[in-house]
Amino acid sequence: MGKIARSWQLAKSSARVLASTPGLLILPIPGLVGAAGAAAAIYFGIVEPLGLQSIFSDQASDQAESEALKIEHGAVLFLFYVCTSFVLTFFNVALAAAALKAIRHQPGGVGAGIAAAAGKLWPILGFSAAVAFLGLIRRFLSQRGGVAGGIASGALGIAAGVATFLVTPVIASEEVGPFAAIRRSAELLRATWGENIVGSTGFSLLSVLSVFALVAIGAGGAVAIFAIDPSQTLGVIWLAVIGALLVVLVVTWSTLGGIYKASLYAYAMDGAVPEGFAPDQIEHAFRKKGAAAAQPA
Repeated sequence: MGKIARSWQLAKSSARVLASTPGLLILPIPGLVGAAGAAAAIYFGIVEPLGLQSIFSDQASDQAESEALKIEHGAVLFLFYVCTSFVLTFFNVALAAAALKAIRHQPGGVGAGIAAAAGKLWPILGFSAAVAFLGLIRRFLSQRGGVAGGIASGALGIAAGVATFLVTPVIASEEVGPFAAIRRSAELLRATWGENIVGSTGFSLLSVLSVFALVAIGAGGAVAIFAIDPSQTLGVIWLAVIGALLVVLVVTWSTLGGIYKASLYAYAMDGAVPEGFAPDQIEHAFRKKGAAAAQPA
């Protein structure tokens, strides 16, 4: 099965869970809005007044590179990463908790998910700090390590993404600290899907392609409309509609992704394929090193 076809099947399976609890669509929205708000608050409240815009530059000048070594610059960037990651992780944990109840046909819903996340503030904060620290390391490698540093940064990101794949449902369901949650996620992956896994065969490809297609349609339509409508009114309306559709698309894919992770966690814990998913979708959820060509992705 090709990547796109497999992604589509995973999306449909996750959508069946979403259909049973449509309120799950609400949970990514405050996460995205809250993360954007936290980022804006730090940028306009700290970064801009102190003239620290260079900390966000990938291709820094010599002056910016020397500034990047200063402790206060690293501290501000760390704060930025922690705050945005905390908000996103909080609502991802809430989504995982609510999705697990839906998958297991247990009573609950959006409110139960938020309550579960509210009871796990310490592991969420600790995990966010770990993510922020990893972000600083990867940024240092990519900025100061040349080509080798960029490769190392990418490899570190992929490894961390696999190891922490089940962190949100782990935090939602188990009484563990932040670092124990990371270990637990990695242990569940190894115990259930074996050693040497190098990535998920989830539906990230389809989500990226769909977003790209909508952006391309929006841009092409805007150019055509602005060319024939001197008042530009229709063009503004068109862009507003495309923007709204883009938000809906991103929120939907984010929700489906959270449901998929919760389904994998339920399988790892319960030993049974969740209702609505095919066995191969769950059992072959991860690619093994050296087996990318042998397994569908």
